[in-house]
Amino acid sequence: MITLATLGQATPQQVFTQVKDHLLKQGERSLLSTSDDNCAYRGSGGKQCAAGCLMTDEEASTIPEGKDWYNLIQLGKVKASHQDLIVRLQTIHDDYPDVDDWPDLLQKVASRYGLTY
Repeated sequence: MITLATLGQATPQQVFTQVKDHLLKQGERSLLSTSDDNCAYRGSGGKQCAAGCLMTDEEASTIPEGKDWYNLIQLGKVKASHQDLIVRLQTIHDDYPDVDDWPDLLQKVASRYGLTY
């Protein structure tokens, strides 16, 4: 399992596969609470967003909610490894609430980066 501690050693394919498998298995967005639409690295009911699944619970406890991956890099909370790929995956989770769209969107990300779906 890739975590923030091991992200720098992971390949783009490994990052994509872990996030894709997580999102498709979870089948719903990770939201701060059931009464709002704000995405969360760690959400209600133990859900995790696309980037949140790349963190252990301990690592996630140090990450401020409401900040995108680029903000976390600027704050020194995460390394820049795979930043563009992770941001694209995070965008699928955060900006497309209809999870039925996710497989096609994930396929497009795989194609863009030359990865295997």
